[in-house]
Amino acid sequence: MRTRLIILLLIPISLVVLGVAVFFARSISTSEMQRVFVDRLSDATQFAGQGRAALTSAESEVVQAELVRYSQVYGISAAIVDRSNEIWLSSDPTSAVVELAEQSKVADALAGRRSQTPGFRWPGGGSTLTVAEPIVINGDVAGAVVIVSDLAVVDTRIIGWWALVALGSALCIAIGLFGAITLARWVLRPAADLSRALAAMGHGELQARVEPSMGPPELRRLAGTFNLMAGRLEEAMERQKAFVANASHELRNPLSALLLRLESLAMDLPPAQEESVEEVREEGRRMVRLLDALLQLARGENGMNEMRTVDLTHLVSQRVAAWRPLASRRGVQIHALVGLQVSVRADEIGIESALDALLDNAVKFSPEGSPISVRLGISGSDALVSVRDHGPGLSPDERSVAVDRFWRSPKHQNESGSGLGLAIAKTFLRENHGDVELDAAADGGLIVRIRLPLHPEVK
Repeated sequence: MRTRLIILLLIPISLVVLGVAVFFARSISTSEMQRVFVDRLSDATQFAGQGRAALTSAESEVVQAELVRYSQVYGISAAIVDRSNEIWLSSDPTSAVVELAEQSKVADALAGRRSQTPGFRWPGGGSTLTVAEPIVINGDVAGAVVIVSDLAVVDTRIIGWWALVALGSALCIAIGLFGAITLARWVLRPAADLSRALAAMGHGELQARVEPSMGPPELRRLAGTFNLMAGRLEEAMERQKAFVANASHELRNPLSALLLRLESLAMDLPPAQEESVEEVREEGRRMVRLLDALLQLARGENGMNEMRTVDLTHLVSQRVAAWRPLASRRGVQIHALVGLQVSVRADEIGIESALDALLDNAVKFSPEGSPISVRLGISGSDALVSVRDHGPGLSPDERSVAVDRFWRSPKHQNESGSGLGLAIAKTFLRENHGDVELDAAADGGLIVRIRLPLHPEVK
């Protein structure tokens, strides 16, 4: 944007400077030609008076000597012609002065008309300047004085002046460019500050603000509006963190009490129930780890646990086993096809939470008596976990927005839920450099895939 603004400012400056430069260039050329013309016209008028006296007295030696001396001193050819355009006197009898002259001007002078002031001249546009002055005796034209000047020196002066004008124009444009850059920086400084503040907020620095005292009023108002928005956003995030911290802290006490009661009950259960008790213990320990992760997130630390090697085969089998009792109560069977041994580098809690969200949706929306298939596979350099159900499925438009927070299909408004399951799964997976994909099954239902990069040793 700054470049475009500089160009927009520089174009009118350049046009004005070039217009002034062209005006001065024309004025200089015209002025130089007029100055030379006035000098030659003055000389021609003086020679016309001497020629009139010579024609009256028939004594031409003095005038001839003046013409020769004039040519020697100034290097300018001059001659006096009679009414028939024949040379009567010349500064150089061997040179054809009249042949070098513009015949139209000589003809005008013999007709009693004086030479007209020349206008603008391009350097090199004609090598000579002809000035012809009529010689009038008793009201009749008796002849004319013809002066032919070489314009090479005039062209040199014009080019020199034009070079100075060009240099001055370039200097003015350079100053204009500097001014345009300075003005563009001043105008866009709040926008640049706003961009940096937005980038900082994107990296989690919610205290980033914009100094609203610089730049034009419109951008200062924009900076003030941004600061107000950022303040409210920071306040909302602080409230959210406080809520998560309080919730996770308050949930730990009843969870700890529940685990203690479980241990007390386990002491009175027969050994045959030990496997079930251990499964409940593992679920309790998992809830403790999840609450610890939420508490870290609320404190502004890394919301995920430490990234480590995760046996995806074991994790998928474990989560399917944990969800089978609930699925059975709803009349749904979960089948796990996890024959491959697959490992990923990820956060185990995040992957567990994402898979739980997918299994929760599959169990919730699957009709009674239908199966749910959980498959583990490899696609290129990624591990794939797909959860396939036989529920009502989603249309292409619904699948494109199903991962948005609080979105729920109009077909499922009567089902319990908040519309956060897939959104939370996507968030957890992105933290682990993965993603979630939704696709329609060929014979009805929905296929939701978790994609995660394989552990480097597996690739």
